[in-house]
Amino acid sequence: MEKSQMSSGYFGNCNFEKIFDEKVPKRINIESIKYDIEGFRVILKEEDCVDAKRVKLTFEDFEYYTVSPNIPDRSIDLFESSKWPFYVSNDSALIRKYHHETFNLYDEQPIKHYVLISVDDETIEVLSQCEPIFTLLP
Repeated sequence: MEKSQMSSGYFGNCNFEKIFDEKVPKRINIESIKYDIEGFRVILKEEDCVDAKRVKLTFEDFEYYTVSPNIPDRSIDLFESSKWPFYVSNDSALIRKYHHETFNLYDEQPIKHYVLISVDDETIEVLSQCEPIFTLLP
């Protein structure tokens, strides 16, 4: 994985790595977001292609997620310069905030901060102990 340095806010003073998976296109649209008994799932679709790939991203278990209609101001510079859709960090301000707000009850658990960004700048952030599962869809 290639590392990228994030700027400020929840991303500040931490290293994020780009997540490379052959199933995930470099430029994606978020087609749908679902949370139910199967977990937290996001359907991604490759941008502007005749035979556009569709990928299901599943977190079977997670601690926290948020969806924003645009890239948070705190991270615009990095994301606009990298043009990459998916990142992960083991140490972010959001993870530290989560531990603080849960009174460090889960401090020993290996939580990761995942960030997914569409071509329209829609941003999904997930805190999870589980690696996401990528599945190609027909």
